[in-house]
Amino acid sequence: MKIRTKLALGLILIIGIFVAGQSYNSYLSSEINSVAEYHNSMSIPALTLLGDIEKSFITANHYVHYYIIFPNEKTKNAYLESQTTFLNHVREYENLSFAKNSLGDDLADDRMKNMMNNYVDHYENIFAEFVLTSDSIISNVDSGDSETVILLIQDLDVIYDDFQNILEQNYSMENTGIELEQNSINNISAQITNSNLILNILLGLVSIIIVIIISFDISKQVESLKQLTSQISDKQYDIVSTHSKNEFDALRNKIIEMGNTVKSSVQELENFRKALDNSASVTITDPNGVITYVNEQYCQISQYSRDELVGKTHKIVQSGYHTFSFYEDMWDTLKSGKTWSGEIKNKSKDGTFHWGKTVITPVIYDGNTIHHYIEIRTDITPRIKLQEKILKQEKLVTIGELSARLAHDIRNPLSIIQVSLENLKLMSKDTKIDQKHFDRVERAISRISHQIEDVLGFIRNEPMQIEKHKFL
Repeated sequence: MKIRTKLALGLILIIGIFVAGQSYNSYLSSEINSVAEYHNSMSIPALTLLGDIEKSFITANHYVHYYIIFPNEKTKNAYLESQTTFLNHVREYENLSFAKNSLGDDLADDRMKNMMNNYVDHYENIFAEFVLTSDSIISNVDSGDSETVILLIQDLDVIYDDFQNILEQNYSMENTGIELEQNSINNISAQITNSNLILNILLGLVSIIIVIIISFDISKQVESLKQLTSQISDKQYDIVSTHSKNEFDALRNKIIEMGNTVKSSVQELENFRKALDNSASVTITDPNGVITYVNEQYCQISQYSRDELVGKTHKIVQSGYHTFSFYEDMWDTLKSGKTWSGEIKNKSKDGTFHWGKTVITPVIYDGNTIHHYIEIRTDITPRIKLQEKILKQEKLVTIGELSARLAHDIRNPLSIIQVSLENLKLMSKDTKIDQKHFDRVERAISRISHQIEDVLGFIRNEPMQIEKHKFL
């Protein structure tokens, strides 16, 4: 049996092992994609809608309380609009339970659908009580029955607490689902790593066996090796370098493609993350910036009590991070009657800092007279931590795929060439073959090995060591 035949059979065996391993990895990758599709199409939108539900309920509650202090038709209309907004968000959350994947199958199982529908029923029942109580408050405010209003406000606070309890349970359910998804991805990634390790061991053993078998027959197949050495002696290095170059070009393109995919995913995830950062704090100030109202969320974030904040300006929470011109530009915008939005770094009572995505809207009465300002601030501090965690996970998956491809596509063929060349050199010592031809081949192999190490260094996030090699 000729060496090329044995080599062909060996390569067929290597390809068979490789295809089997890649098929298994493809199956695992499809599992990861399935989990990722559920995460992107179900979990993240669910948390986003919960934030919208909470925000719209708080907004409706805010307008009711504000109507008690400043009863006017505009506030009443805003309160009615907030009812519609809340119910629309609840309906969207209910419709999310029927979301389908790319194959047209339901993403949520029957248990999840039932749980989501139960929460929808809770929201609708609580909001019905809220609307009934709020309408009674408005009616009594209009009639001037302050005692009844006070009693109804207490009922409204109980309803609000019930809503917060249900919402917290709903958040807990969704967050638990995300944790399970993350654990599933970690387990599948570990399986991919183990699969790649076993695949590399098998490919290494088969390659060594093939080299040993072929080395015994090299003496009988010198003519076939002469053709290869003749090509090398004629400086036809493209036989090796072109293939290597193309592989590296493909690898670089793959890295660029994956980098663009990760960048796009992170941008999309950041957008989702902004929606997830839904713990909004609300303050109302008079035209001079003196705080007249703060909600509980703002008190929790700032760690000041309501009594400590009301009657003060926002200087009490200023961190010193922003310049004077920053606040001057903000006030110029607000005094012109325009809405200002931006990110503000504030300091809590205990000295810790927090960032908030802030939107400040002037409320204008009587034409151009600013009556007060409403500030809605969303805590965005956790966003960066979560972003780094996801980036690290994506990078681990990428490194696993690239390392496996590089190891068995480049290094194993080089090992076969290296062993064959060493045997050829040993057999040609007593011949007239010029040894410099073999040296040229060794330098070419060394160059390819260095290129492989540079790429592996880049994948490991280590600096690449560039060396110069002179080729004759």
